[in-house]
Amino acid sequence: MPSHMFPERKIHSYCVGASKTGTTSIARVFSKLHSAHQPDSHHYAELYLALKNKVIEESDVVRYFVSRDNFFKYDMESTHLAYFSVDIFVSIFTEAKFILTVRDCYSWLNSMINQQLNAFLGGYWRLLRDLKLKIPTAIYAEQEKVLEKYGLYTLDQYLSYWSEHNKKMVTTIPKERLMIVKTDDVSKRLEEIADFVGIERSSLVNAKPGNVAQKDWRILDEIDRDFILEKIEFHCGEVISKYFNDLHV
Repeated sequence: MPSHMFPERKIHSYCVGASKTGTTSIARVFSKLHSAHQPDSHHYAELYLALKNKVIEESDVVRYFVSRDNFFKYDMESTHLAYFSVDIFVSIFTEAKFILTVRDCYSWLNSMINQQLNAFLGGYWRLLRDLKLKIPTAIYAEQEKVLEKYGLYTLDQYLSYWSEHNKKMVTTIPKERLMIVKTDDVSKRLEEIADFVGIERSSLVNAKPGNVAQKDWRILDEIDRDFILEKIEFHCGEVISKYFNDLHV
């Protein structure tokens, strides 16, 4: 589709929440505008993997995103893949605003596990997920052997990703260009979101949550809750207390 067929850009904004924090919902909230959820994801994957393997340089990635932005001109791009590119977005799109959706660790863990068990991800998606979650190397504690049984990641891996993603966003994006919204508060804060990105309040839609799990496997019920809470405190406690002190576990 030629670029002139896309509507004229009204705002320039991103939702940069982690997986399973409401990025689909935010895309729907902006559905009256030129909004997309994880567009062009295979190119994200190809670029990041090529950069990681030193096949290309960061300047090549910058040129790609500039060209891509000039073509699509999204009002809202909502993607957890911004984990790999937010520093570039902040530096080259100096007028862009960013919304970070944040979810409490316990329900987020449950949602991540359900997604893995309900939907098979292959190809680049699997590679990208492994890159985000396979640090540190998997060593399953006795209390979480059920995760190993189902081919899931360890609590250390999940929670390290939660912490690293959110810390990267709040330390990379300037405060005046960042709005933090708890997942459960998206529908309650539509007017604030509209004011923040600079759009009429009537332009936003009170959308229902997207990507709801087809089945709740209740895997966390098979792990001692105190053990889970200890892991949350170890990996995420400092980030929560410093940046999200009103976020309940």
